[in-house]
Amino acid sequence: MATFRWSRSAAFYRTLHARLTVVWLLLIIPTVWWWHNSVLWVGLISCYANAVGHFAAYQGSRAEDASD
Repeated sequence: MATFRWSRSAAFYRTLHARLTVVWLLLIIPTVWWWHNSVLWVGLISCYANAVGHFAAYQGSRAEDASD
C-alpha cells in the first residue's frame, strides 16, 4: 500500500498538537495586553477554542499511540 508523503506518525501529531496548544495559550497574553480595545471576548474565545482543540487532538494522538 502506498503511503502519502504528508502522513506522519502518532508521535509527530502528539508533539505538534502539544506545541500548538502552548502557542495558542501564549497568544492570550497579547490579546489581553495590546488588543484590549478590540473585541476582547471574541479574541479570548478564539484563543481558547484553538487551545482546547489542539489539546483534544493531543490527547487523541496519545490515546492512539497507547492503543498500538
